[in-house]
Amino acid sequence: MKGGLVDAIVAAWQKGHPMYYALSGTVTKASASPKRCDVKVGDATVPDIEYTAEGVPAIDAECLVVFRGNNPDQGLAVGFSRFASIEMEVGSAPAGSPTNATIKTSAEKIELKLLQTEIKLEPTALTAKVGTNELLGAAASGWVFKGPVEFQADVHMKEELTVDKKATVNGIDFENHGHPYTDEPGSIAKVTSKAQPLGA
Repeated sequence: MKGGLVDAIVAAWQKGHPMYYALSGTVTKASASPKRCDVKVGDATVPDIEYTAEGVPAIDAECLVVFRGNNPDQGLAVGFSRFASIEMEVGSAPAGSPTNATIKTSAEKIELKLLQTEIKLEPTALTAKVGTNELLGAAASGWVFKGPVEFQADVHMKEELTVDKKATVNGIDFENHGHPYTDEPGSIAKVTSKAQPLGA
């Protein structure tokens, strides 16, 4: 009898003071600004819920919906399993400070920036920039260096090396062609001082 009375009191209290527990659902719609999303829970949809993640939730991503202050009008979506894109700032300086690092990611590309260093990854290309120096890599066209390049170890090339302008090796200038020579009677073959195209 005592248990029944307690249960009745609890049931009456809950009827007047319902508890809004966390719900598990999937994202059906999301926007970056404002940060709002719709979440499907079972057969019902909880619309226009706020979220605070540093990215836009992916459609069909799993998440939890919690109700702050046990208020059904204060829903908050958290714990997303996937994101369509992420954009965040990392660092201890105030938001927007150039000393903070920035990260931007999506299915199409990944971008990292820290002061004068920037790296961008795409499905078939890579770009790395440090100040005015730049490295470009593409699956179709190969690698391009913009700026001075220094090799501090041996370099072995299995294919042709083409130099469009002057090249210097141990103080000797090369211009991508040979040095024809002239014979002088009674002397060793003399190499011309300036390189000329082969066959000239």
